[in-house]
Amino acid sequence: MPDRDELQQQVAALEGDLETAAAEARSAEEALERLKQAQSETAGRLTLASRAEADLKQRLGEVRAALHDAVREAAEQAFRRTVVARDGAAKEAANAINRAIASLANLDVARQAVQQAAEEATHAGSQVAHELPAEPASLAEQWSRLEHLVREQAEWRLEDELVEAAAASPMGYAIEELPAHLQQLARERLRARQRAGAERTPP
Repeated sequence: MPDRDELQQQVAALEGDLETAAAEARSAEEALERLKQAQSETAGRLTLASRAEADLKQRLGEVRAALHDAVREAAEQAFRRTVVARDGAAKEAANAINRAIASLANLDVARQAVQQAAEEATHAGSQVAHELPAEPASLAEQWSRLEHLVREQAEWRLEDELVEAAAASPMGYAIEELPAHLQQLARERLRARQRAGAERTPP
């Protein structure tokens, strides 16, 4: 059996170990408390950051939607302006064509008058009408321009009708029957029709 001195030494050693263990426990407990406090603070910051992120996402979505609406509205306004400009140009062209037709009618009347006057002068023995003076060259020049423009417009309208009919044919089969320079245009028209149809189809 251990003697008193040995037991006192063991008690002293155990008391020292106990104090050390208690100190380490207090240190660990303090560290754990600090970790809990840091975790709580971090959780609070996470909550605030998450809320801010959600708010920013919502705001970003709203601003993007507003931007999309603004872009669409600007495009629609630009489109309406071009339609107004086109209609104005069309009315101006219609008035010009109407004036041109009236001018050509007046020209025919004037030509007939010249012809009649020439015949009357010849019957009266005059030599003045043996050679009718030529009409101003500017008329022939502008008439040639008009003919060329009308021919181009007629050809364009015919080609556009052919392209539209081919694009509207079942599965675009008629596209292959078009001239080579119109086939690409018809395919683009067909794709545009397909996209428009897909957008109108409900999900």
